[in-house]
Amino acid sequence: MSVTAERPSIGLTWEAFIELPEEQLRRAELHDGEVVQMAPAGRPHQLTLTNLIMALGLWAREAGGEFVPDPHVRIALRWGYQPDLAWYSPERVPTQGYWSVAPDLAVEILSPSTRRRDLLRKPTHYFSVGVRELWLVDCEERVLQSLRPDGGFDEFVDGDDVLSSLVPGFSAPVASLIAPLL
Repeated sequence: MSVTAERPSIGLTWEAFIELPEEQLRRAELHDGEVVQMAPAGRPHQLTLTNLIMALGLWAREAGGEFVPDPHVRIALRWGYQPDLAWYSPERVPTQGYWSVAPDLAVEILSPSTRRRDLLRKPTHYFSVGVRELWLVDCEERVLQSLRPDGGFDEFVDGDDVLSSLVPGFSAPVASLIAPLL
């Protein structure tokens, strides 16, 4: 009698992931082949997201390209993230289908349930696929960090205006972007 070792499953690929029904994709990411459902965002997170959408949305209308909330970004065969916001320059706007290329700017608003992953894993993954700048927004500390692939970064706190060479002409006070904790 022979015993056959059971082959481990490799999980979903990116292509299979984006074919899931829309209700399964909402607030979901692909982590090493596994679908990870994210907890609903809290009120400070949602209010900060609204502030960022309004401020960056106005800027994007003038700058061109596409500014979108919650796109799915392919990282690798079995990896994909859903940043809170992304901006695609006119040169990078996908011509068809899903967001098949990395955005120029990805914005992640830190949540208690995703904080560790957002800080430790996501920057490297985003930069590996061509994201040119990553904003990490911390509502608790009231800080916006702007990270770049070359290791450069800027940190903006209350009293500062957020500026970036990637988004020329954009300027907004941190206090107007990050909602106060309630």
